[in-house]
Amino acid sequence: MVYYKYLNADRKSPLQDWQWPRVGTWTKPIDGVAACERGYHACRTAPHFDLLEWSGEHLYEIELRGDIIVADTKVVAPQARLVRQVKTWNARTQRLFTCDCAARVLKIYERDYPNDKRPREAIRVAQAFANGKASTEELVAARAAAWDAARDAARVASRVAAWVAARAAAWDDPWVAARAAARDAARVAAWDDAWDDAWVAEKKWQLQRMTKYIEGEIA
Repeated sequence: MVYYKYLNADRKSPLQDWQWPRVGTWTKPIDGVAACERGYHACRTAPHFDLLEWSGEHLYEIELRGDIIVADTKVVAPQARLVRQVKTWNARTQRLFTCDCAARVLKIYERDYPNDKRPREAIRVAQAFANGKASTEELVAARAAAWDAARDAARVASRVAAWVAARAAAWDDPWVAARAAARDAARVAAWDDAWDDAWVAEKKWQLQRMTKYIEGEIA
């Protein structure tokens, strides 16, 4: 299995103020490994949802050494090293993935408000912005309109669907928006259908879509 690790631009974990060594250098071994407490944590690939749960700014392929402990949404090992940075997971693909999540649940909003195109327009502008074909001003305006649509929605599922569209056009870190959009899109899909089946189906689709971006299948 291939393992991955999300890090910030300075090779620090979003949850720890510790800098990983450069690519190819093994970390210092750690005794007494325990999930969420001690050791080097990593994400598994499909069918596990780890990559969705821990979405971050920069993604690295990681190699683990020693006995690996498996937790719910992660694995942990006593030693690790970064193998390579996954350049295909970047600000552009993170935003496009967010747009994909938003587009999946857009039908929920438009079923209740078929003549309101504000969330759809937010997704379109966000996609254009990711590809360098829309301005910051257009993005900000599209996001504001989608948030207004969410506030105007009377039904919770439609409101959250519009929120996801607004996240696609958010001006904060694209990876933050991607993580939140994936979570909210799965939740609203579950509200709109049989809870367990719909939630799992949406998360599986999201993972498949994210994996295609990571593996460079979607340019």
